[in-house]
Amino acid sequence: MSNVIYTVDNFSFSYPLSKKQIQIKGDFSINQGEHILLTGNSGNGKSTLLMALKGLIPNHIRGTYSGKISYKDNDIAGIAEAELIQIGYLQQNPDHQIIYQTVIDDLAFGLENLQLTPQA
Repeated sequence: MSNVIYTVDNFSFSYPLSKKQIQIKGDFSINQGEHILLTGNSGNGKSTLLMALKGLIPNHIRGTYSGKISYKDNDIAGIAEAELIQIGYLQQNPDHQIIYQTVIDDLAFGLENLQLTPQA
């Protein structure tokens, strides 16, 4: 059984109306249990890569996309929403992903999106 969770191969992405492009030439894999540190200057594509690993690119965020990202040996672009929801993603600025005013309401929102009932 393979421990490879992600494989990234010649990934590139640019947002609509942007002249900048994130490019990862070559390939790399992320294995189960590994901790990866992404470093670089602001605007170099760290968050864009994470959004692609989450499946937000190309499934929800549009732009020019090439290369391939695989999650558990499946192309991230073709993974069902029910499986993508299992991939965690925490934005750089937590204030940009808080929806409600209280912690309990934010927790309930996430659980409701997993289709859990209040009794669960």
